[in-house]
Amino acid sequence: MEKLEAKLAFVRQMSDEFRTTLDASSAMYRLRMLIDDIQAIGKSFEVAPPENPYRNWRTFGVDIVSYYAVGFITCLEWHARARFADFLTFRPGGIKEDDLKKDVSAKVLGRLIAEKMSIPHFVAVTKNISTADSYLSTFVRIFEALDLKPNPNELVHVIPATAKSGAGSGIECLRYVFEYRNALVHEISSMQIGHPLFQDYLDCDDALALGRFVEAVIASIETTISASGPEDFPGKLKPDGTVTDVDSEIEKEISLLESELTQRIGGFSDALLHSRSAMEHEQEMIFRATELHKRWIDLKAPPRRALKRGRLSYLKSLLAALD
Repeated sequence: MEKLEAKLAFVRQMSDEFRTTLDASSAMYRLRMLIDDIQAIGKSFEVAPPENPYRNWRTFGVDIVSYYAVGFITCLEWHARARFADFLTFRPGGIKEDDLKKDVSAKVLGRLIAEKMSIPHFVAVTKNISTADSYLSTFVRIFEALDLKPNPNELVHVIPATAKSGAGSGIECLRYVFEYRNALVHEISSMQIGHPLFQDYLDCDDALALGRFVEAVIASIETTISASGPEDFPGKLKPDGTVTDVDSEIEKEISLLESELTQRIGGFSDALLHSRSAMEHEQEMIFRATELHKRWIDLKAPPRRALKRGRLSYLKSLLAALD
C-alpha cells in the first residue's frame, strides 16, 4: 500500500504541468549539467590532482567519477519515460494491454480516475527502462506509431562509440553504458575490488566522452521528433534543447482564431476590443496580486494560463458553431 501511495503521489506531481519535470527538456538539461560538472572537475584535477591510493597500479585513483554513468542512465530513463507519457497523452489509443498488466489494477485505475490523475503518466513513470534495448524499443514504438523516420536504431547505430566502450557501433556503446551502470549499482565484483590493474573505472575524459555520447543519442531522437513529428505533439524541443513556450503557442492560436472570426462574424471586431481590454485587466490583476506570491513558487502561472485557455476554448466553440 505504501509503495502504491508513493507512486500515486509521484504521478500526481508529474501530471501537474506547472510542477512536472517529466519532459525531454529536463532530461537534456540534467545531462548537460552533469557534463559541465565533469568538465569543471577535470580542470580542477589538472591543477591539483587527487591523491592516488593505488600508486602506479592505476592512472586515476578517484572511483566517484565512475558514478557519472549512473546519472547518464537516469537521463536516458527519464527521456524515454517522458516521451512515452507524451505519446500516450497525444495518442491514448496507443496504450496496449501489456502496458496495464504490471501496475494498473482495477483498484489503481479507479483511484486514477477518481483523483483525475493522468493514466498515461502512471503507465510511463512505472515503465521499466533498464537496458539499451528497452530504451530503444520504447522509441521504436513511438516512431512507428507516428510514422517517423529514420528508425531510432538507425539513428543511434551511426553515432560514434567512445574509445572506452570498445564498441563498434552506437547501439553497442549504448548497451555498454547501461551494462556499466547496472554492474556499478547492483554488483561488487573484480571490476570494483579486484587487482587495481584490472579494475574498470572512468577517469574524467572517459566520463566526459560517455556524457557526450548520451547527449548525441538524445539529440538524434529529439531532432527527428521536432522535425518530423506531428505539429501538436507535446513538448517538442527547439534546437537548443529547450521546450517551446506553451503560453506563446496559446497566444498565437488565439490571435489566429480572432482574425478568422473577425472576418466571419459581424460585430466580432467590436466585441474583440472589449474582450482584449478585459483580458489585459485580468492579466494585470494577476501580476499585481501579492496573495499569489510565495518564496520560490510561482502561483501566478496557473491562473494566467487558465485565463488564456478559457479564451481559446471559447473561440474554438464559436468557430465550431459556424462550421
